[in-house]
Formats: sequence, structure tokens, C-alpha cells
Amino acid sequence: MNAATERPRIVIGIVLVLLGALFLLANAGILRGFRVWDVLWGVFWLWLGAAVVGPRGRSVGAGRLALGLVLIAIGVITLADGLGLIAFSAGDLFGRFWPVVLIALGLAILLERPLERTLVLGYESNRRASTPAGSTASDRIVHDTLFGDFKLTQPDWQLRDIQANIVIGDMKIDLGRAKIPEGETTIDLRALIGDIDVWAPPDLPVALEVQCAFVTLNHYGRKQDVILRRYTDTPAGFESAPRRVRVRANLLFGDLNLTRAG
Repeated sequence: MNAATERPRIVIGIVLVLLGALFLLANAGILRGFRVWDVLWGVFWLWLGAAVVGPRGRSVGAGRLALGLVLIAIGVITLADGLGLIAFSAGDLFGRFWPVVLIALGLAILLERPLERTLVLGYESNRRASTPAGSTASDRIVHDTLFGDFKLTQPDWQLRDIQANIVIGDMKIDLGRAKIPEGETTIDLRALIGDIDVWAPPDLPVALEVQCAFVTLNHYGRKQDVILRRYTDTPAGFESAPRRVRVRANLLFGDLNLTRAG
């Protein structure tokens, strides 16, 4: 058994042993005031909120940030309630104070920096008005939204570095219809729930770096389930190819397909 399949097996085994031990101790009355299901739900909401916000240093939209913070708050309250540290649940709190969520979302929208519609060589994209020093609007294709699909499938579109973030939605990128520049181009895709489809021409080397939770991966016809691990593949001669693409994907639930165009 190779390391790629050994790691998820060990992680799943450890998680099942810990869950069994927690339920056994709770049923035996040793963990009094400790509600296992509430603790697990609290951990899940915390993890989901952190995934929505994204890693440190990555700029996100105000709506995405607000949603992530709400999920983290639900996780903290649910976890504390499950551990017996507080005497109310997230449902009790939001049942009375749910209008605060509307106020927070409204303020986030009002305080968000204005967006400008930027035409990136044939592709219209939402982009923040501020542009990092040393770069121009045509350097990258940026897409950041909560819900909806992201598609680059029109004929003769110009490929640039791509940074796309979606909470729930599908991403479809057809490199067979794109004008590929010389050198290395990076495609950075992040989604919580959805499918990612990338079509590549046979003569274009594509390196794949994927961080998955529960994903079915189809890599040029080789299908496998990628659970709680990282998957990487760099074709031979990639670094010396005159035109090459590196696809980095972070997906929680869904399918990821890298197939041949045409």
C-alpha cells in the first residue's frame, strides 16, 4: 500500500477510534454535561467557517468574510454548549438576535471597497478597485463570489493567471479554446461545494496540485476518491516546456476533472 492511500486510511481510523471512545465515555456517564453530537457539530461549523474565510493573507470579499465569521460564531457557541460551558445554544441565541446578522451583512456591503468591472482581454471579471503595486489589471483574472458558476469556455480567450474563489458553484475552464502565453501560467481555484472541470489540449503540460476533503478526481481518465489528503502530479519535462499550466485546486465536496480537450 502506497503513502497516497495509507494516509487517509490512518486518518479515518484515528477519527473513528476517537469518536467511538467519546460516545462510549458519554454513554457510561463519565463525561457528564458533555454532549458529543453538539461538540462534533461545533467543530464542523468552525472548520466550515475557516474554510469560507480562507487562509491568512488571502483577500476575500466582505460577503464571504461575513459568512465565514457567522459560521465560526455558530461553531464557537455550539462547541461551548456541547462542553457544558454555557447554558444556551446557537439556536437559542440566533432565535432572538438573528437581526444582528442582517445588520452585519448590510454594514459589510456598505463598507466594502467599490468594485470595478474590468475587461481582461475578452473576459469580464469582478475585480477590486485597488491593484497591487507592480501589476496591472490585465495580469490576472480574478473572480470572488459566494454563489454561482465561473466559466472560461468562449473561443479564443486569452489565458492569464487565474484566482477564483466560490463558496457554492461550478468552475469550468477550457484551455483548448484559449490562447496560451509562453512560460508558466497558474490557475488557482477554491470552492467549498461544486465541480471543477478543466480541459487541456494534448500538447499542453499541466501540473496538478489538489487539496481535497471528499472529492472524486478524474485525472485524464484515471478516477479515484481523494479523501482528506493532497494530490500532486507534475508531468515529465514540465519545467522546460515553453508553455505550461499549473492548476492548484482546493475543494471540499465535489468532483474535479482534468480531461483532454476535444
